[in-house]
Amino acid sequence: MTIPHQSLLILKLFAVLGCGLIAGVFFAFSTFVMNALGRLPPAQGIAAMQSINIAVINPLFITALFG
Repeated sequence: MTIPHQSLLILKLFAVLGCGLIAGVFFAFSTFVMNALGRLPPAQGIAAMQSINIAVINPLFITALFG
């Protein structure tokens, strides 16, 4: 295997792993977080989601999501 092909294989591997990581985050959010918010009264659910939206804006999460 030549070096360009090996580099492309490594790049594809990282892309697949990154996609799997993001898919896992979305799956966990949709199954656990949304289910928990759905059990709260509407006003409390809205307040909790707004609090999550504020807390999630940090460099680590943004890097993991868009990196």
